[in-house]
Amino acid sequence: MYSCSPVISFIIATFNAGETLRRCLNSLLGCDKHQIEIIIKDACSVDDTQNIVTEYWDRLPIRFICQRDTGICDAWNQAVTVDGGPQGQWILFLGADDFICSPQRLEATVAALGNLAENAEYAAAPVTLVNGDGFAVDTLFPSRSLKRDLPMGMPLPHQGLFHRRCLFSANRFDTSLRITGDYSFLCSTLKPDNLVYLDLPALVCMSLGGISGNLEGLAKRNREVLLVSREFFPDCARGMLWKRLVLSYLFNGLTILLGAQFAAMCADCYRRLLRKTPLWTARPPLPGAMRLPENSANTCNCQRPVFSLLVATLNRQQPLQKFLDCLLEQTIGTDSFEVLIADQNPSGFLQPLIDGYAERLSIRVVQVPNLGVSHARNVLVPLAQGQYIAFPDDDCFYESDTLLEAQNFFESRLHVHAIQGSWSAPGMDRKLICTSNRVCTLLSIFKRGETYVQFFRKESVNYIGLFDTILGPGTGLPYGCGEDTDYLLRAIEKGLTVVYAPSVHVHHNEVDAMAIMANKQKIISYATGRMYLLRKHKLPWWFQLFNIIYPLLRIPFEGIRYRKYRLIMFKARLRGFFYVRSSTGFTD
Repeated sequence: MYSCSPVISFIIATFNAGETLRRCLNSLLGCDKHQIEIIIKDACSVDDTQNIVTEYWDRLPIRFICQRDTGICDAWNQAVTVDGGPQGQWILFLGADDFICSPQRLEATVAALGNLAENAEYAAAPVTLVNGDGFAVDTLFPSRSLKRDLPMGMPLPHQGLFHRRCLFSANRFDTSLRITGDYSFLCSTLKPDNLVYLDLPALVCMSLGGISGNLEGLAKRNREVLLVSREFFPDCARGMLWKRLVLSYLFNGLTILLGAQFAAMCADCYRRLLRKTPLWTARPPLPGAMRLPENSANTCNCQRPVFSLLVATLNRQQPLQKFLDCLLEQTIGTDSFEVLIADQNPSGFLQPLIDGYAERLSIRVVQVPNLGVSHARNVLVPLAQGQYIAFPDDDCFYESDTLLEAQNFFESRLHVHAIQGSWSAPGMDRKLICTSNRVCTLLSIFKRGETYVQFFRKESVNYIGLFDTILGPGTGLPYGCGEDTDYLLRAIEKGLTVVYAPSVHVHHNEVDAMAIMANKQKIISYATGRMYLLRKHKLPWWFQLFNIIYPLLRIPFEGIRYRKYRLIMFKARLRGFFYVRSSTGFTD
């Protein structure tokens, strides 16, 4: 029935995993059957695996092999040799509990593989990590520094590593290894010029658990990695490998002594210290999390814009014009976003400006009373139709690829609920900005976490709620800042994953300390807003103390010019600390 030579052969090794195998096969139903081949290697399961395979016999190009094996590596070896071996040009190994993100992503992957040169024997792509309910919790990316990372373990996620069929003409997996046969195979066959990277979102979702993806199996995996590393890289320093092995034994000991839940909590605490996403502690599904394959990563309403840009503006025409001009240059295309403007100016103030863009941008202006920036944004939030929501200032502007970078970041990291982008003043050297992605924490977002670099999935905004109208400029209250940081803090406190993404870049002028110095009341309102924020979220006392004395610590580095400003800020924060304690209901 499927006589054409397929592009990809999926090899699925399984044993008593019928139900998860069903999910895997379901994810492949919408794919082009002429482009794929599915080889299921079953180790004589005693559950209903064979009956489940029979259900898909007429709907998918399946070859079923039922034969005993000595482990996962032996199963793979049998699959690449039995009955003439795979027919696909490329081979991808899946677990029975893994599945495909969407048919659209498979189609894009097939197209990319077809364009590769003949000398490419490996093609590496990211893998989405999902929990037992199918919700994305992390994304594994192939290493771009193999010389450094290959001696330290498998640097390319196996479920995202496509093998050209010719690799198995003379090579097999090492059956003496229970877990790391893929790592050993890669070390023995990888060459300087036979690996390419697919610049695509993840095709495969890998389930937490399984033979190598669970906390209990960490020690076994790390022990085998150490053995393989010794074999192929005898002169390499292995301090990091020993550290991982010791930690995995420690977590195993905690499991025995204090239970699996406590060990998982400790393991995730260690991941948080490394600024990584927690994996081991069970968390309920969160609104805005991506569930696959039922909610396909590429399924969207074509009439729905990709981005909704919510802008609150007051007494600014030229900066707003510059922002609208930068939107015309966005590589994502002007039909991919909508601009919602909360106009706090007198009626008609912005009309001539808006009329100039009415034919070129999708703009909606809502007249709102001047009750503060938080209130203005809250009016716009229910009106947003985009998949993603951003809150640009009326005096910032984007680079030409800012929105495209944000879209790509979300689509390639399905576990991310919100992005904290980077920003710099116009003309500032971007090399001074940290260039690595990292998970944001309650304390880290106080550094450059302004609203105009925040991008959210719409479902996440609905889950977080509206801005705190007590905070921010224009409220008439003494808390003149903090609404931006407060929003990210609430996101993290609700369990959402916020990631710092420096590739999503925004331009905004630096705060002019000399200009603010002339307005002592403004300094006081900033300081009081900061202290209110710290108390509201019950951040550690040492962090509150550090925020009070921070202006004093800056004086030696900034010189006499800013000394007055910093002294005023210090006194205002100190007064604000006691003012907040006495005027709010927050308790320690």
